[in-house]
Parts: sequence; structure tokens; C-alpha cells
Amino acid sequence: MKNHSFLETALFTFEEVLSTGLTEKGALSLLASLKTKGVVVRLRKGLYATINPITKGLYASRYEIGCAIHPGGVIGYLSALNYYGLSHQANQEVTVITPLRYNEEDVEGIMYRFVCDDVERDISALFVNAPLRVCSVERAVVDCLDRPDLCGGMEEIWNCLRGLRYLDEKKVVSNLEAKNTKLLYKKVGFVLETLGMKGLSPGFYDLCKRRMSNRRDDLRDYSSEPGLSSGEWNLTYPEYMKEVE
Repeated sequence: MKNHSFLETALFTFEEVLSTGLTEKGALSLLASLKTKGVVVRLRKGLYATINPITKGLYASRYEIGCAIHPGGVIGYLSALNYYGLSHQANQEVTVITPLRYNEEDVEGIMYRFVCDDVERDISALFVNAPLRVCSVERAVVDCLDRPDLCGGMEEIWNCLRGLRYLDEKKVVSNLEAKNTKLLYKKVGFVLETLGMKGLSPGFYDLCKRRMSNRRDDLRDYSSEPGLSSGEWNLTYPEYMKEVE
């Protein structure tokens, strides 16, 4: 009797099926039978997921699937903030940081977008139903403010960050130094100061001001948006950032 231990996992690859001793033809035949019985589903070439017989849904989460699509995948940007519960808005996109560039993919109705960047800096390796690698909250905040175009815009990021109460200052500084752009120091310093983020000392904001750009910058997604001015940070910002409850 063949060993079908791969069925005890939430995600498995075709290579894992072959490792049980089946021939390629035998493995394809077995997978076809399992799919017909509603035991497994093919997510993409070479990647399969097991189905919960009670709920009829997948055991693996969208985040675990995102990490399994390409080697080294890490959940990042707004998707990391969603993972940490900072946004309850339904989102049919998952952003995955990968060491190489890949085209986006639709898997089971979820669009996976891949961003080429460092996949080792400030991440956690977890296991719930399958291996999962996700950026820290601090890295996700810095990355989102660096690339709001990957996160649905500045207002979407702002709404997520309003639910955040504390950040580790050393981690924020480390991630800023990794990016090392003057505009990002300005964005992060202004936004976190406006939110009254706990865990950040006055010295943190002084650091941001010393390293920020001298030019006039604009945090709005569109110049037609109502905006306000900050002389201290030398920028124009969206009106919705004026007050924080």
C-alpha cells in the first residue's frame, strides 16, 4: 500500500506525491481521482491543497498559499497588516514579497501579486496549517508608506494604521535604514507622529527630520484631493489625516 501522508498536510507539491514511490503516471492518476472525490484541489502547476470535508473549504489560508506559490515567499505590505488584523475590509488580493520577479496569478479567486525585495529582513516564520512567512508589523508599515501604490493608496494605509497602537522603535529605524530614502523618513515620521504612535521616542522623530528631504512633498494620492499643509514636516497631506480620535 502506498504512503499517502501528503494528504495529512494543507498544501503539498507534485514532487511530494512522487516521493511516495508512485510513478509520474500513477501520481497523476491518483490526483485525478482525489480531485473527483473532492479531497484535493489543484491550485497551480505542481501545487495542491487538501479540502476540509466538513466546511468544503481549504485547510490552507490565502496567506499560506501565497507563501507556497514561489520559493522564499513572504506576506508583506497591506496583506501583512491584514494578517495582523489591522484591516477588516474584504480584500481579494494578497501581496507576496519574493526574491525574484514573477507575474501576478489568480489562484482560487484570489489575485496574488509578487514584489521583488529582501525576503529575509524582519520576518517571522510560522506554522498554522502550512508554513507561513510574514513581515513584522514595523516592516509592513514602512513598506506600505514607501509604496502606497501597492496598497490601494494612502487612505487605505491610513485606515489600517489607525487601529495600530504600538511600534518597536528599533525595528522601525532598522527598516527605514534598509530603504534609506529621504522621502520615506518624512512620510513615516509625519504619519506616525500624527497618529500619536506609542513606543516611539522624541528622538525618533528628530532622526526622521534630520534625514528627511528638504523639498516640499505631497502625501495625497491625487493633487485634486483636499489637502492641508505642515510647515514642520514641509509637506502637503490629505485632509482626512487632520484629526485622530
